[in-house]
Amino acid sequence: MRISGMLAALLVLAPAGAKEEPPRPPQEPVKVETPPAAPAWKNKAERRRGEKLALEFAVTQAEVFELRAGKLTWLEVRHVLAIARRSGRPTAEVLKTHAAGLDWKKVALFYGFTLAEAERERPLLLEDDLRDAAGTPRVGERSKVNGGAKGGVKKGPPAPGREEEKR
Repeated sequence: MRISGMLAALLVLAPAGAKEEPPRPPQEPVKVETPPAAPAWKNKAERRRGEKLALEFAVTQAEVFELRAGKLTWLEVRHVLAIARRSGRPTAEVLKTHAAGLDWKKVALFYGFTLAEAERERPLLLEDDLRDAAGTPRVGERSKVNGGAKGGVKKGPPAPGREEEKR
């Protein structure tokens, strides 16, 4: 009796026009993208060289690693990245053009420029460039000129005939 009374109360309380929603299809779990793992370089020198190329050509280290793992020399990796940057084409397309039997100079000519033009095209600021826009060494930075002294001034023993006065 209690159960039938409860069912009757539910029927009275339930809205008359309520419809059941059709079952929803199960949603796929949200995929969280993990950052790519650092490439497994052979040694520190390889890693530094790969990082420098990736920074210079604005590509990922993984892309440089893939090119290097494809049995390309460092010079060939530089050629691929320079031609791809200058032509605006992906590196895979540049590699296919080279695999078709063209050497690197002819690949560059195929895209409408010389290999030297592609290699000369550099980003405005590189990490080891210590000069400002006017071409003068930055103040307080070590310069490659004059023995690496700060500010471009070489320090050392005074020149003959110009000895400092002692006070």
